[in-house]
Order: sequence, then C-alpha cells, then structure tokens
Amino acid sequence: MLLNIDNINQVLSVDPNILIRDMNLELLRGNLVFLPTANQLYSQLKLIDLFYLKLPNPSHHLYGSIFNFALGGSFETKFGKKIDLNKKVVKCASGYDFTRFLLGFKEFAKPTSLVLRLHPNRENKVFNFYLEISQLANLNSILEQLRIEPFAFYLINKQNSSDNFYVTLIVRKEVSGEIESKLKVLNDNNLENHKVVELSFPNDASLIKRIKFDKKDFVNEARCIKNILKNQNINCIEILFPLINLVCLVFKEFSDLEKFEKAFLAKFSDDQGFYSYDFNDKVNKIKANILKVIQKNDFKNTYINYINSSSASYPKFKKELERVASKKNITDDAEDLYLYSYDATFKSSLPEIVVFGESTQQISKVLSLASKYKIPVTCRGAGTNLSGGSVPLRGGVSLVLTQMNKVIELSEKNRLAVVEPGVVTKELADFASKKGLFYPPDPASSAWCTIGGNVSECAGGPMCFKYGVTRDYVEFLEIVLSDGSVIRVDAFQHPEVIDLFIGSEGTLGIFTRIGLRLIKKPETRNLFLISFKDLKDAAACINDIISQGIMPKTFEIMDRSAIDLVKEYVFFDISFDTNALLILEIDSSVEEVESDVSVIKKYLNSKGFKFILAKDNFDMDKVWTLRKAISPACGKIAPTKISEDATVPRSKISDMIKGIKSIAKKYSLKIIIFGHAGDGNLHPNILTDKRNEDEMARVNEAIREIFELAISLGGTLSGEHGIGYMKAPYLGLEFDEETIKLGRAIKIALDPNNILNPDKIFV
Repeated sequence: MLLNIDNINQVLSVDPNILIRDMNLELLRGNLVFLPTANQLYSQLKLIDLFYLKLPNPSHHLYGSIFNFALGGSFETKFGKKIDLNKKVVKCASGYDFTRFLLGFKEFAKPTSLVLRLHPNRENKVFNFYLEISQLANLNSILEQLRIEPFAFYLINKQNSSDNFYVTLIVRKEVSGEIESKLKVLNDNNLENHKVVELSFPNDASLIKRIKFDKKDFVNEARCIKNILKNQNINCIEILFPLINLVCLVFKEFSDLEKFEKAFLAKFSDDQGFYSYDFNDKVNKIKANILKVIQKNDFKNTYINYINSSSASYPKFKKELERVASKKNITDDAEDLYLYSYDATFKSSLPEIVVFGESTQQISKVLSLASKYKIPVTCRGAGTNLSGGSVPLRGGVSLVLTQMNKVIELSEKNRLAVVEPGVVTKELADFASKKGLFYPPDPASSAWCTIGGNVSECAGGPMCFKYGVTRDYVEFLEIVLSDGSVIRVDAFQHPEVIDLFIGSEGTLGIFTRIGLRLIKKPETRNLFLISFKDLKDAAACINDIISQGIMPKTFEIMDRSAIDLVKEYVFFDISFDTNALLILEIDSSVEEVESDVSVIKKYLNSKGFKFILAKDNFDMDKVWTLRKAISPACGKIAPTKISEDATVPRSKISDMIKGIKSIAKKYSLKIIIFGHAGDGNLHPNILTDKRNEDEMARVNEAIREIFELAISLGGTLSGEHGIGYMKAPYLGLEFDEETIKLGRAIKIALDPNNILNPDKIFV
C-alpha cells in the first residue's frame, strides 16, 4: 500500500510489503519513478525483498546501490521496541545511517514503513532480445561507438546448459533510433515484444551471490563462470550486469552453492581479477556482536580513564609507538601539538602525540597498540570539518592521514577510482575530468579537503540535489578497526554495513583505502542567476521547475544578507527590493540542455522573474566566484563564524529561512543564510566573537532553536557537516531513545574501549 506520495519533495512513504509492480503503476500516474525498479527485473517482488536480498541496482553505474534510495522509515525490533526514522530529506547525515543499516539487519528489526527517494519519469525505450554470450563484446562495442549510456543493461540465463541470454537494454528515447539499426545487424531477433522473463528469487539472501570483477575482459570472466556452472551441472539463474562488471548468481539449493564455491575458489583463488565476493564472515560477526550488545541491554558508553603524558605508562606506549610507526612519523613538539589541536570550529584540545599515517599495516599496528594501552585516537584529514570531528577532545593520538595521498588506480573502463584517504577532493575530480569522467561530490572546501574526511562526514556540496552525496559514490572501504584488525566492506555484498561506516566520523574505524564510483562527464552545461523580491517566490520557483521533470545540477539560494556580504563580487545590478538569488545550473547532453534552457526561460518569463543566462564558461565561473566568496567574507564581519547545516524538506525552505531570521532578531545576532536549496540543506552562518561570553550564551540558545525549528519542519540536524562535538548535545531532538541506544550499541560493539574519537556523536 502506498501511504503517501509527496510530489513537491519527490519522496514516497510506502508499506515495505507492497508489490513493486503495483507501486510502479501508482507512481507513474504522478509521472514519478523509483529508479531501481524502472525496469522489468524485480517487478514481481515485494519492495522489502530488494533490501533483504541485497539485489543489485540495474542502474548502479548511474546511481549506486539500491540502498542509496532509502531515506527513512519506521522499524519494529525483535524486542518489541519501535524506532522512528521517518525523514523526508534527501540527505540525512546526522551520525550513523540507521535506516540503511536496519534494512540489511532483519535479524534485529523489520520496517513497518519506508521513505524512498523518487525522480521524475523520463521517457525511455526498452529493447528485449536474445543474445549468445559470444556476442556480448560486440554489443558493448556498439554502445561505446555510439557513446550511448543505457539507463539499464542486464542479461538473464535460466538454463545453465545454454549460452543464450535474454537481454534487456533501456536507453533514452531520443537516442533509441541510433541504436536500433545497429542492434538489428547484431541480432535479427525481434527487438521488442518478447515475453518478460520472470525470475524466482529465494527467501534466503545467502543463496544469492554477487561477483564483482575488476578486469577489463568481463566477457571472458562471465564465460568462466558459465563453464563452472556447466561442468558442475549446477542449477541457478545467471544475471550479468556488464556496465559494472557484476555477475549475480541465484541458487535454488545450498548443495549447488557449495559445489560452485569450491570450483570458483579453485579457479580464481590466485586471480586478482575479482575484488568482491562474500567469502568471509567478518562483517556478519560484527552484526552478531551488535545484536549481543543490544540483548545485554547495557548501552552506557564505556568511558575509561585514558592514560596521558603524565601517566607512568605513557613512556612505554611512546617507545612502542616509535617502534611500530617509526620516529619520522611521530612528533610531540609543542608547536606541532597545537597545529593539530583544532579544525574549522572554534574549539581546540591538545593531543599528547601526533602520528602521520603511511599505510594500512602501520595504522593497524598503531591502533592495536592504542587499544592495548587505552589511548584515544582521533583521525584527521585536512581539518576543514565544521562540527569538531577532528578535535582530539580526550588528548591521546592525533592520527593525521594527509600523507596517504596516492590515487592508486583510476580506471576509465571500470569507472572506478581507488584512493588513499589523504587525496584532495578537487585533485581527484580534476584527474577524473581529464579522462572524460566525473566525480560529483563538491564540498565548498574541495580545493583542500580530503576524500577520507569527505567519507567520514558524508560530505555533499552544491551538486548533491541531482547527483547525491559522498555516500552515493563509495564502492568499497578498507577499514582498520579499534583493535587493529582490518576489514573490507563494499556496496555489493554488505551495502548496509558500508553505509554505517560512511558518515561515522572516525568513531567506528579508520579508512585506509577507498573505492569511488565515477560517472560519465556531461557534455555541456548552462547556468541561470535568478532574482526574487520574496523568498516564497524563490521556493515556489524551485518546486515548479522540478515538477516539470527538470533535474538541475545545482539549485543554490542566497538571502539578502548573503548578497550584501559579497557586493564587491556582484557584476550585475541588484535592485533594493531583491531578497533572494537562485543559482540554477543544468548539465547533460547538448540536446537536453538546450531543451531544459528553453523550458526554464519560458517559465521564468511567464512569472516575470528577472534572470541572467550565462553566455559561456567565463560567465558561469563569475557566478560561482560570487557564491563561493560568501563563507570567506564572513570573516570581515566577525572573528568567529559558526556554520550550521540544518536540512529540511524542500517544500519547507521558505519557512526555515523566515524562522532563522526571526531567531536572529530575537537574540540580536548576525546570521547569514545561503545553501543548497534543491535538497533543503541551508547554511545559517552565525557571525560572533567567541571571547564575548554574553553573546556566546545567546548564540547557543539560537543554535538550539534553529535545530528545533528544523526538526519541527520534518528535517534533520545535519545535511553534510556531521555531528562531531558541536551537534552531539542536540541528538535527542532528532532521535528517540531506542535509536540512541542502537547508536551506542554499535559504538560499543565496534569500539569496546571507546578509543576512537571519543566524546563525538553519541556521547
């Protein structure tokens, strides 16, 4: 049953037991779509089966895991408790991602309702035909030659004795003519009207195996899998996803699965050609441990008496640390300790010692030693975070990862970047761009912030409305846990667990290697700068444009206070009654951008809104210079800037801005408002002086009221900055007692001595 379709915010509240085909029929009436099911593959399943079975997203190459579309929900635990996570905001970065974790943890909780992200329905053309696996390479070549990126592309084989696969290829309608003639040459079968192949999926997720290959020759690897199945006379369904080099095998019997795994290991055990297969049970042990902590019903954080530099044990720890990390990577000079005592917030705390990470093995030894001596470890990248996540509040070790800055691999074929955590975000994006690829997450500090920090905070940026946040691009993580053990989790085998670590702010583990999904670079872009006399008009404009099926790359909003702050960068006339500016950028193929520009111009003219349409890249860069100047310009007004990122549903932006202005007036504070309007992520910047105790008391009251306002409007404490120490006192505003208990249970299970970034998030 559909509970509610929110057309303005493009989210769906739904009974998780609804049949996917029924859900899709209802959504199409509103011209909306749940993208992972905008194809025939899973139409016969219940919605919840997608998550319980961890089924691959047929459009993973464009949007990542199916779990990326789950925004919130209500859950009942096996102990009869309720957990309410019903959010309608596109970004929920308030601590751990409970929704997605619980969706993959049915041993503990089951959803009673889900909130899903929707998209406008775009007209596609579906081709269905039969193809021998030997022809798959030719089909791939055709798609590459035509430079066509399918919406979905998969092959199904239900008879393991046959090499004939049933193919589904879905492309944009406007390019379907180009491909149809080529397909007819490749295969003279009728390209349409074949009976849809219905698949039978098991109830047990362990009977479904996903093999993610990392080699260029996917066809050869798929043939090897096919040969194993034939030779062992194994009965299973094969589903190939060539765009992501993934083979999904659906077994009927555990005996067949055991035969396959034995033969598969014999064939591939020494082969580095695949990087993802669920052989080990490390991740399952983590989940079992979490359940054990919950069953004990003891959710107190284990705060211990950490040793410090005045303790008798400290010289022993330091001596052993020099042995495992080497002296050149360690410093406890006073100047260095001060340099790593603060971040972009206004609080500082000295560590006892600074360690520069250089490898997974070294960090594993450091954490093993810290666990032995009960020394807190606070991980740090470039220190640009805005919630205090890298401030070592309990002293101990400041573990700095900026020297681990290698791009290990950037594969055009696999559209995958493998990086160390210290790689600078913009440098990766620029490197990908030179290869014709695109890495969308674009936080304001991208010129100096690091990928490790982005993953730890689940950073976003202006492009997240269309393209999503950092979480949507993480394919795998190599993680060192608090005891020094190393695990690897990925978006194919354990999407619920990788989502738990993303945004965990260094409280659950240290990332030492990160795999990131890249996408095709858009052909072109254009930009509108639109002015409004009334904030309500700006909010209505956003919703009106999106309701016409247009997905802007960015939708940035600036209120009058932000405009006045950067007057020196303004290259156009601003009337005295302008109270808001919108920056609307679109990108896609040349044809689609031209079409969108025409629709937007017609709409803006019909409403009488003033706008500037960029003539070229130079014009667009001038607009972005204006937008990016806001945050640095705040320093001219006051010495202390507190940047919040409370996020509300898009339909509530006007209410949120008016409420913040009212709070600013109530407490006699200067608050500059700007942010990412497309997904309701606003950045109220409070300009103050931390040395003024009276004013700081008013600031703290104002911050609480801003958070209370966001929650009352159906929002969240943080869209991208994270929780750290600054928002930790306010978690009770957003999460109920059971959710906070779950957060503490997760922390205790993964970090029993509480050495990883203590006093953050769930204090």
